[in-house]
Amino acid sequence: MQNPNPHHAVIEATGRGVVTAQPDIAVLRLGVATQAKEPIAATDENAKIVAKVIAAIEQAGIAEEQIQTAGLSLQPIYEWDEPNRRNVLQGYRAENSVTVRAPIERAGKAYDAGVRAGANEAGGLVFTIADDSPYRQAALAAATRQAVEEIETVAATLRVGLLGPVQAQVLLDGGPRPLEMNLRAAAAETPIMPGQLEIVEQVRVVFEISHP
Repeated sequence: MQNPNPHHAVIEATGRGVVTAQPDIAVLRLGVATQAKEPIAATDENAKIVAKVIAAIEQAGIAEEQIQTAGLSLQPIYEWDEPNRRNVLQGYRAENSVTVRAPIERAGKAYDAGVRAGANEAGGLVFTIADDSPYRQAALAAATRQAVEEIETVAATLRVGLLGPVQAQVLLDGGPRPLEMNLRAAAAETPIMPGQLEIVEQVRVVFEISHP
């Protein structure tokens, strides 16, 4: 679409389109933290537990390609020695975490399986949509309609004619706004309640006008 001529009068407006959708994917994070006197002991123990956690998640019905390493660290542990006014090395802490992308109906089972296998850290739970294209298109259409309606209202109030659109611009790459929740281990299967997501788009539209 052509750029508006700087010598021609225009009216512009920005429309906002919001579409709600049911999420179908949950992305959760599980981690294992271990401590030992020596670094190799901490990492060896950690690796063994993480392997069990991953195997348990796969047995819960999650494909290997949906499990990804999210973090890996090894840090010394110090304790303050007040009489000598110095830090004393106590050991090492190894951490390894994975993100798991699971269908909503399997997320609770995968989470519980990982915790039972030895995961002792859990991050947030994010809900999203596998294919958000239809929702984004609907939001873009709604945003465009709103912008055009506002332009038509302004033009009618000013009693000027509209020659047509000369510019349109998508201002916000909306997509689904992930809904984050915290997880805790439970004796029974952890319930997963995804709620609704909002897909938001904004469109700027410019119309050239004719004077009466």
